[in-house]
Amino acid sequence: MFKILTPEQIAIVKRIELPISKDFRFRGMGWVSQGFGQNLVDFYKTLGMKGHNGIDFAVPTGTDCFACFDGKVIVSGLDTTAGREVRLESLEFEIEGQKLKLEAVYYHLQQEYVKVGDFVKQGQVIAKTNNTGK
Repeated sequence: MFKILTPEQIAIVKRIELPISKDFRFRGMGWVSQGFGQNLVDFYKTLGMKGHNGIDFAVPTGTDCFACFDGKVIVSGLDTTAGREVRLESLEFEIEGQKLKLEAVYYHLQQEYVKVGDFVKQGQVIAKTNNTGK
């Protein structure tokens, strides 16, 4: 049986950082251009999805993209739908007796600086942003 955990429960034991510099928020950039679950275009229906399954940040092409937590690179390369991508898997941790791992997916990248199997530290530059993919 799975138990749904709230972001507050996870935050007690796991700190997750933004994948972009906080400086962009102060310069009027780096806002969320499409939030989780939004369906601003019919594209998601063609993929069998109800809505967007991520959070898109509007930043200039070539902006540094950071690891949002310590973890292992499990995918690095080209995705046929979302363009260049990196996926990170966190180290295992426990909340209320439940063992968990988090996965962070970075899509639409210009260039990735990590390869599958690399271990990264939170805040490490792992890629450059772009608008690759659909």
